[in-house]
Amino acid sequence: FLFPIYPLLLLAAALLLDTLQRMLSLLVSTFRTSFSAASRSNRISSYCKDTWQLAALALSVFGLLSASRIVGLYQHYHGSVNTWLDIAQLESTQHTANICVGKEWHRFPSSFF
Repeated sequence: FLFPIYPLLLLAAALLLDTLQRMLSLLVSTFRTSFSAASRSNRISSYCKDTWQLAALALSVFGLLSASRIVGLYQHYHGSVNTWLDIAQLESTQHTANICVGKEWHRFPSSFF
């Protein structure tokens, strides 16, 4: 239900990262000892060179959270796959097995009544 808002969230995140990089670069440049006009114009044009660690940190956190979500989804939502793998092993035996598949029972809790 949030798919129309995702591009705006990504734009806001990119603008936030850019603003944080500029602010950090400004703070770093104020604490430097040399304040000549030539080095100041060079520092302003290359604020990304001074603060690339912030962007790398943001991308690393994003990658770690994405990987943990993938692992979590796999671990916690593959129960039905394990069930079907166990049922496939039952077919090699001589016993007849009836399997009742109640499709989408979780969507209608009132169906139990």
